[in-house]
Amino acid sequence: MHIFPVFYGDTLWEPLADYAERCGWSAGPTLARRMRQNGFSERERVFVALSGGDIAGYCILTNEDCIPNAPYTPYIGFVFVGSHTGDSA
Repeated sequence: MHIFPVFYGDTLWEPLADYAERCGWSAGPTLARRMRQNGFSERERVFVALSGGDIAGYCILTNEDCIPNAPYTPYIGFVFVGSHTGDSA
């Protein structure tokens, strides 16, 4: 398994957005929409986990999370790892 940053316009950007949208987790479509709108600041990143060339999961490094007015940043969010059975995506 390898984990890589993915940037807007990379070859994995849209496949990862598709994967997030179909992953079966209710937060996945939210990430997919944010990716398609390129809704990330310069300091924020999307990461993909690849296993044998297949998308196995994802997460983001983000400036804000669901905790209002927190004095610390960044956050690791949208952490998702698919199942081995293939029924998560």
